[in-house]
Amino acid sequence: MTVQSTTNRIDYTGNGVLLTYPYDFKIFADEDLDVYVASSLQTLDVDYTVTGAGSETGGNVVFVAAPGDTLAVAIIRNLDITQETDYVELDKFPAETHEDALDKLTMIAQQFNESLGRSLKFGISSTFKDVDFPDLVASQFLQVNSAGTALNFVTGTPAVSGATFLDGSDFNAYWYDSSTYASINAAITAIGATVATLVVSSAETLTGNLVVPATLNLVIQKGGSIVKASTYTVTINGPFWAGEYTVFSGFASGDVKFGGAGLREVLPDWWGASTSADNAVPIQSAFSCVADHTATPLKVKFTKLFMSAAAINIYQNTMAEGGSRRLTGILFSHTGDGIKSTWTIDSSNAVNIFVKDMLIKTSSGASTGGGFVDVGGTFVHVEGCRLEGFAHGIIFDQTEISNISGNEFITNSIASVWLVNGDEHTALASGLYTNQITIDRNNQFNGGAVGVADDGGTNHVITENNFNAGTIGVRVNQVNNLLISGNEFESQSAACILFAITKIGTEAGSRSTTATVESNLLYPDTGMPAIDCEALSINRVNVTGNAVFTSSTAFNGMLHIYECTLMDNAQIGAGDPDYLLNNYTDGQNFVAAPVWAGSAVNPVIGNGSINAKWSRKGNEVTVSYKIVMGTTTTYGTGNYSFSLPFQAAAGVMDFQGTGMIVDATGSYTSVVPLIVQGGVVVYLYYTGGVVGTAAPITFADTDQIMFTIKYLLQVTPPADPDPITEPDVNRIIQWSNVNYDTFVSSGSSITSAIYSVALGTKSANTGMIMLTHDQPYTLTITVSLTSGALPSLTWSNGGTPVDEGVLSAGVNTISITPTAANPWVLIALSNAAAANWSCTATLVATP
Repeated sequence: MTVQSTTNRIDYTGNGVLLTYPYDFKIFADEDLDVYVASSLQTLDVDYTVTGAGSETGGNVVFVAAPGDTLAVAIIRNLDITQETDYVELDKFPAETHEDALDKLTMIAQQFNESLGRSLKFGISSTFKDVDFPDLVASQFLQVNSAGTALNFVTGTPAVSGATFLDGSDFNAYWYDSSTYASINAAITAIGATVATLVVSSAETLTGNLVVPATLNLVIQKGGSIVKASTYTVTINGPFWAGEYTVFSGFASGDVKFGGAGLREVLPDWWGASTSADNAVPIQSAFSCVADHTATPLKVKFTKLFMSAAAINIYQNTMAEGGSRRLTGILFSHTGDGIKSTWTIDSSNAVNIFVKDMLIKTSSGASTGGGFVDVGGTFVHVEGCRLEGFAHGIIFDQTEISNISGNEFITNSIASVWLVNGDEHTALASGLYTNQITIDRNNQFNGGAVGVADDGGTNHVITENNFNAGTIGVRVNQVNNLLISGNEFESQSAACILFAITKIGTEAGSRSTTATVESNLLYPDTGMPAIDCEALSINRVNVTGNAVFTSSTAFNGMLHIYECTLMDNAQIGAGDPDYLLNNYTDGQNFVAAPVWAGSAVNPVIGNGSINAKWSRKGNEVTVSYKIVMGTTTTYGTGNYSFSLPFQAAAGVMDFQGTGMIVDATGSYTSVVPLIVQGGVVVYLYYTGGVVGTAAPITFADTDQIMFTIKYLLQVTPPADPDPITEPDVNRIIQWSNVNYDTFVSSGSSITSAIYSVALGTKSANTGMIMLTHDQPYTLTITVSLTSGALPSLTWSNGGTPVDEGVLSAGVNTISITPTAANPWVLIALSNAAAANWSCTATLVATP
């Protein structure tokens, strides 16, 4: 062989589970590997075994016990420096043995190179050589001698003029040891304005308020600390350094302030935060340690998982950063909010807050708050965190120009993300402030009712997330301009996306204006729709290019949308992938089987096939049909009709298309599809009349009917073109119709032509109005009886129905008081008489 790789070591990180770690370079014997765990040399055949000795591609190191989580594992080739190849004079040249010897020499050179790579060396242009490192001496400092030619150890306080900290701050002229003074206060007084470094190596109790000047570097070594006495405080204006240990003992939040430009980051450890007990005070002290947050940026670094029994406030120009979203951060034990960012409502506040790479979790089991909550902030970013166990993982309330990116949401009971627009979270807060929000590259969203509860605002983007389980992936109410793009929705038990007419909070909701749903994978639970739309929940939706995995209705409730475009949505995993899911119908998958009917007896497709696909742009629908007869197809009797995905518009015109009938010989007959205005089926006409049984041909196996028609659908225009309104004004938001035969609304009035046949008892034609808050309303109903007896009126606001009795002909006045919890008012008109009756009613609600 030849040695073509320079690799002679490989490094891993243990996880407490994995036993086998491969190596990919050659060794000659098991003993040729040194194996270290956390820099501790392991013992062959005791701690581990080796496979693959002699193999060109390496083998495995198999541990008896798995290396612990996060422990460094190093596998290093370390050959004995021996020469064991013996050449016998006049023997045949031993090529393989000779090559192995050369390989071993090369490998030994590589292991020397790897060892040298971990050594301190002079730079390539240095003229120094043959400089010996002196023997170690306890409790002494290493120093270059006065001639600059050698290293030696010295006692006392060495001069370090011109040296710097690793972060670049000036180490400068001298070190001072606080233990040589009566107190740390005395030391700082003595040093004065001298540019120097003060080292604290033991506990120093304050004798007064301590102010560290900007000219002094303060270094607190492990074992050193500043201890509070009386009401004294500490202000540090110069550079500061300490490790992961307590350096401020007994101080309350705000007692220690940093005001100098030399501050790089602070640790909660400095105030005594530990991995046990309640650390709310030390954690809050870290966030509160800057004298002026508007002038001094702050980074609070979490190197451990700390516990807290109270919410933590984060301030302007602050970054909270952990080292791992699984291992470092804050474990809360109370039921309220976790980290809070609170600002003036109904205004824009440029706060510049960044929370990154942290675990934010509660163990309470009964959380009512949010893991991270911002109220009124602009430029707020939460990235790479794990938010677990709260009622809401993240709450953005009047938050603007902000991001939620790369996070993991686990078992947050109500919503992983709640975007608030109004006063349902913060009293007296108005709408129109939760704007320019991006939610991207987040994961899980599991264990709760809703992944993202978007309760309103403007220009929200939800993109490239993985919604795994939960009841609803994205729930939308009262949003202007929403983009849902490139997400993966899996196993939602109700719907991947729901356009709702209510909010998840206590404030009444309203319809959204415009949304685009594109390039998503939509995979709900069996029997659930991919997209669901409640009545009057949104004006315009563009649904394009989505991959849908469902055996049920893909897009449900689309007739509730004023303008809806569904194009290029592909069925995957179920059904026929050759047909595009450009459609929805209530109660069936129209792609699979439109209804083929006969005017007398319905035909049955049998082992033939009947399919349709369609697209919708605004109110215009294009639908194409293909019917192929089979050997078991029966043809019914009478004229044929085929069901439409939507009812055609009434009072406009009849609609025509093009098509043909092709028999088994290839002969064809042209046909004209026709939809009568307001119709729900399409008929086919040829020169002899309507296509039906034996007309224009006697249908048989392999015969085909193919046609396409474009028409306008019957929709109700939106009553409220701008649903984003101030939340604290009592008003009528909207009307909606459930069972009225026709429905027309104008402003705060609704006019419905109501018709019912032999209703028997009060169960009948119903309509809904939606009123805000709990202010009483006067409902004026003008009734004009067409035939039969006058109807009765019953209304309900979620509780026991109120029976207003039989209405009078003409004007009727009724008082209604809706509740804030349920703003919908259901109105039912019915007639107890068995005879047919009809009337026209005009309803007006006035606050």
